[in-house]
Amino acid sequence: MPIQGYECRRCGFLFEDWKPFDPGEVYVVRCPKCGGTDVKESEAAKEYLELVRDMGRTGG
Repeated sequence: MPIQGYECRRCGFLFEDWKPFDPGEVYVVRCPKCGGTDVKESEAAKEYLELVRDMGRTGG
């Protein structure tokens, strides 16, 4: 399953989670901060988290 960036509509937390590869597969995405399931896919969240990860690898 590919990774997708998400934004929690309840608390605004940005995070990554697996995106179901099979559209028929039932997979509930939960916010790791508040546990809410009202989340939306967010390309901006994915790009931001990739940037943070890259900064961690390069030291800044």
